Amino acid sequence: MIQVHFAWYLSAPRFQQTPVYKTMVFLGELAAPLFFFTLGVSLFLSVHKRQKSALNHVLRRGAGLIVVGLILINMWQASILHYLGIYSIITFVMLRVSKKIRLCIAAIILISTPFVLFKVGYMSGWEHLGYRLADFWTIRGFMKNLLGSGFFPMFPWLVFPIIGTLAAEYMLEAVQTGRQKRFCLLCAVSGILFVTASLFIQHFTTWKITFYPPTISYMLFFTGCCLALLGLFFLLLDQNAQRSKWIDVSLFIGDVSFSAYLMHIIVGLELFRITGLLNTLPVSMLMAAIAGMLLLIWFVCKISVKHFGAGPFEYLFRLLFFKKEHRTQFKLTG
Repeated sequence: MIQVHFAWYLSAPRFQQTPVYKTMVFLGELAAPLFFFTLGVSLFLSVHKRQKSALNHVLRRGAGLIVVGLILINMWQASILHYLGIYSIITFVMLRVSKKIRLCIAAIILISTPFVLFKVGYMSGWEHLGYRLADFWTIRGFMKNLLGSGFFPMFPWLVFPIIGTLAAEYMLEAVQTGRQKRFCLLCAVSGILFVTASLFIQHFTTWKITFYPPTISYMLFFTGCCLALLGLFFLLLDQNAQRSKWIDVSLFIGDVSFSAYLMHIIVGLELFRITGLLNTLPVSMLMAAIAGMLLLIWFVCKISVKHFGAGPFEYLFRLLFFKKEHRTQFKLTG
């Protein structure tokens, strides 16, 4: 996330033509699919854990993310937060139906995406490299942005959280029946099939693996990556009763992802924008900026977790939207 945003908006134009830049952007494009996918995973597990109080929790959390996202969008119009809030509520409603129906809904959204994006006019009214949206604060502009234009429209991005709920449901069933290895194998095979289908479509059609616009090839490719990563991480957790340090680090990053997201925008990108340094940094300065941002986030979040039990923005979010249950852990994706 930090890597791809800093590469997009800070690197000098001459660096943007290099293989290093293209590799950074391609690897960084996994961040958004992973956010939406883990939203679905954590949402399902959260609902299963809370049962009767799940509706109240999801509505509060979703409303909170929408509010914070709409505030942030005045500064950073590529914000993912209000999408996460809206899609979490929609995905929660979909949990009322069976796995097969959810899978059918995801397939319908995916297949109909090219038509919807064409009908809505996906590339009209916004500029992704300038992170600017036209008419966002009008009803028409907001709905256009939500359904089929802008950075993360429902067609096709709602597919990721839906698939995430399916993966979480199979994962829970695997734990309850003692079939963890079978679940990991299922994730690996599914991931390979999705990626293979994506590459096949890219080779024989004009639908390339592109973020703007998000093609069917793109969605299949990164759905496969998300499933494979989930299976790998679950396997490592299952086989390590005494967790290794890198697993602890991964879990810590997940716990403070909300703070990391906000800090890299407010402290990082916005500071560079104010100082007029967008799209000016050579590769050495870009790498230094990424490393410095990561170290700053790590340092601040470590101190915050030590004193408050959560990242700084997780703690503030909890106080604002979960006053009566402020001890409940909040994460960006669950």
